[in-house]
Amino acid sequence: MFSRVQVSIGIAAVAALGTVNPAAAQNEAALKAAFEGRRVTVRIDMPGTSDGVDVNADAKAAIDFPRYRDDLKRYGIALHAGEAPASQAGRLRKGMLRADIEGEFGRPAQSSERPEGALTVLTLVFTSGEERIAAEFVEDVLIRYTVVAR
Repeated sequence: MFSRVQVSIGIAAVAALGTVNPAAAQNEAALKAAFEGRRVTVRIDMPGTSDGVDVNADAKAAIDFPRYRDDLKRYGIALHAGEAPASQAGRLRKGMLRADIEGEFGRPAQSSERPEGALTVLTLVFTSGEERIAAEFVEDVLIRYTVVAR
């Protein structure tokens, strides 16, 4: 599931692009539905806090810039303008347990097994946002993975 920071990044990106249509997105739930699971590139520096940047699309100034400036000073910059958040797959490491990966990405979309010598290789395919992750396990330990854009 996405953290509040990622949702805030999406909201900030929408506001910075100037594409927020107040009639189409009146609340956080509507914005979440429109942007959750999608890759965004932020157009403003994002402070390193889980509060993100609050956007009020109906106001003359969509962003409270004095608070934004203070948050940047207080927490530092987590993402610079023009950067995209790190891939969800960046958390994968060889040697991870299958249970940990399923806990991170949920149930696999596909599953298959194949023999490799005396071992059985289990391949699980997960989808995460705009990525497709194929993970191979031997005895429930990750041995190889690939990540491709869907």
